[in-house]
Amino acid sequence: MPEKWLGTTAILLALSVPLVLAQGRRQGAGMQGQGQGRTTTTGQRGQSQQGMGDQMRQQDRDRLRIHATQQQKDQYRNCDQTMTRTRDRIRDMARTAKSKPVNTSKMRQLREQVRNEIQNMRQEREQLAANLSTQQQTAAQSRLQQMDRSQKDLEDFSDTLGFELDQATLDQDRLRQRVTDIDRVSKELQTQQRTLAQDLGLE
Repeated sequence: MPEKWLGTTAILLALSVPLVLAQGRRQGAGMQGQGQGRTTTTGQRGQSQQGMGDQMRQQDRDRLRIHATQQQKDQYRNCDQTMTRTRDRIRDMARTAKSKPVNTSKMRQLREQVRNEIQNMRQEREQLAANLSTQQQTAAQSRLQQMDRSQKDLEDFSDTLGFELDQATLDQDRLRQRVTDIDRVSKELQTQQRTLAQDLGLE
């Protein structure tokens, strides 16, 4: 082959290599852009679905608020007032339990008051639940069940405290623990009750 042909062929090859590499880079960038576009679209779709779910839950709460009656609101107000009184007496119990030695006479008196208030709380909440519409009861079912479990725990701790106070030899550390349990569960129950009221528009 003549030398000038070899020279021409080498020049053509040298010019074509950058063109091939450039084309490959453009294709790779295009595919990467498409992948990023799909990822962005998927993320936007997920955010959109989550937003729709939040909006639907808010719409459900709004409908339940519309259906709340004045009688239901009055019943909830009674529940909230009883809960506030109970929490005040439990705090008194907690202060009394910290004294050394514990004033057992005052503790028995406070425990009896708390026990009565706990019974009133159950009765008032059952009356409120019975007065809810079918739609409200369905929406609040899990919350009411949660409150029933907390109420049962509160009653059990109160009974245990009464048992401790009836012992001839008082274990003050165990008594303080029972008061701490009562304080903790009653606080949880108060939060659950107020959340129920917000969901149903009873406040």
